[in-house]
Amino acid sequence: MTILLLVFRVQARGEHHVEIAKTHKIIARLCLKANKYKQAEEHLLQALKIYRACTIQMADSDAMWNTHDLLAQTYMHLGKKDLEVEHYQRAIEILSNSTDLPPERLAHMHNNIGVTLHKLNRHHESQLHLEKSKEMMTLIHGNTDNEDMAKVHKSLGDLYKDIGRWDEAASEYTSFLKVYSKPAMAAVGQVLSAPVHKALAEIYEIKGNLSKAREHAQLSDQGQEQLNNPENTELMNELAGRLGSGNLMIAAKDANEEVEKAQRYQRENNHQLAIKTLSQGYTLNKIFAIDCVQNLPPLTRDTHEVTSKLAMIHNNLGNAYRSVSRFAEAKTHMLKALEIRRQLYGDDVCEDTATSLFNLGYIYSQVSDVPNLVESFNCHKEALRMYLQMGISTDTLKWVVGLYRSLASTSYNLGEAQQSVEYYEKARATISQHAQEGDGEMVKQLQAICNNIGNSYKSLKNYKKAEENLKHALDMATALHLGNPDDLEYQNDQAAAHNNLGCLYQEMKQYQKAIEHHRESLTMRRQIAPLYADAATDLPSSLHNIGNAYNSAGELNEALKYYEEEYKVRMNLGEETSDVLISMSKVYEKKGNLSKAEECLRMAGN
Repeated sequence: MTILLLVFRVQARGEHHVEIAKTHKIIARLCLKANKYKQAEEHLLQALKIYRACTIQMADSDAMWNTHDLLAQTYMHLGKKDLEVEHYQRAIEILSNSTDLPPERLAHMHNNIGVTLHKLNRHHESQLHLEKSKEMMTLIHGNTDNEDMAKVHKSLGDLYKDIGRWDEAASEYTSFLKVYSKPAMAAVGQVLSAPVHKALAEIYEIKGNLSKAREHAQLSDQGQEQLNNPENTELMNELAGRLGSGNLMIAAKDANEEVEKAQRYQRENNHQLAIKTLSQGYTLNKIFAIDCVQNLPPLTRDTHEVTSKLAMIHNNLGNAYRSVSRFAEAKTHMLKALEIRRQLYGDDVCEDTATSLFNLGYIYSQVSDVPNLVESFNCHKEALRMYLQMGISTDTLKWVVGLYRSLASTSYNLGEAQQSVEYYEKARATISQHAQEGDGEMVKQLQAICNNIGNSYKSLKNYKKAEENLKHALDMATALHLGNPDDLEYQNDQAAAHNNLGCLYQEMKQYQKAIEHHRESLTMRRQIAPLYADAATDLPSSLHNIGNAYNSAGELNEALKYYEEEYKVRMNLGEETSDVLISMSKVYEKKGNLSKAEECLRMAGN
């Protein structure tokens, strides 16, 4: 990310000044907020490099430990647990050697690294850090019950439970519940305590105290009822700042019935209701339906019929969570479904296994770092092999085309634009050879593939081929819209085709052509945005693109007009505005209005 504020400060103070490091941290925070974790990592590492080069005094320990803390959080999102641990350790070292910083920070760092080590199954190290955190919190707060102490009690309770120290786990969980039993915290406490009550119910069941187990299970259910109350907006607003939604999924009774209901809702494309229904039968990590299967007599449980049904339940749960972008939970269930189907069918060509690979590959593709993209590519390549060996039929055509398109898209995202073109061409050839005449869905797929091929050729700087395919995509989109004048989706596809051509001409420095196509795209999206959600979502990018075209053409006032409108639209949608503010800053700088340029940068950094 090129940030003008960095340029100003580097020019004024030199590239190794502490202020430059602070600017990198501001940008990193913006990247974290926008889920751009690789960019956040780059800026934080640069900040760290500058701090180390500046011979930081002890008074600046705050800057150093905080940078390591932010890096640890970044690596958590990137799934790099070892690096997460490493930076928490560095933060702890700095805080341990400082006499100027509040001791609570060190206690929190011990808790954070303890939780991460627990996830890595490094239980002994986790225990040392969590017990140190508890010791420090006790020294700081004494016998006062507060949420900081509750956090540590919960972390220790989870660890002790996982290593079978039931009495100590129960003691820590009970201390957690004591914090949230206060009248002032009754509503939120009931919900936050639900997973702890569930854990206590499991512990007491293991210990044979069934009355206690039932008592805590009932309290857990009551907390879940509060969470599922759609009218309890005040409670939900408070919870939003405390825990992610995935931490509060508590099981209710009759899970098998709920799973069947959820499957019906999913078939009806009512994904939100499917998730809500599934939550009725969902524990912190498993479904009672799955427990029921596992608790059947072995001769019944291990039959093909029951085992394949279990795989289907995991697969359907994964699809439901995928539909509402809860990819971690979706991945867990899809991996389990694939594991079971591998046990059933081995490496044989099997539609169930191919389906699991297809679904799992899609989930990996939603986390756009290289390891996950490679996993996605491998899953979809194996799924495609199976479908091709089964033979292309009317029923499997959409799967084969979808897999070719996915392999092409993943290749593109991995920087393999030529390979991307090859897979898109195979998708196009498959449709031409196997689609039935008049198959509207396949015609729509062809239009999208032409767009994709054009964009891939653009990346290869083969502008002639890019223009040829993007024009063909626009012609097809226009024909589809004319044939379906009342279908807003086709009109939005036509707007997208104009947008793609506009971006191509922008790159070719044919700015007037770019402006013409971006204006067409913008006009269409303005017309349908009030009625069609995708158009409303795409409207800010249309405004940004036409602003860029006017900016490149030297028409700065026109560029500002569209950037300012984009800023207002993004504010109304609650979207990130830093990029458009930076674009506005650059235009103001070109116009010589440095005070406005600085103002936009300050707004981008807030």
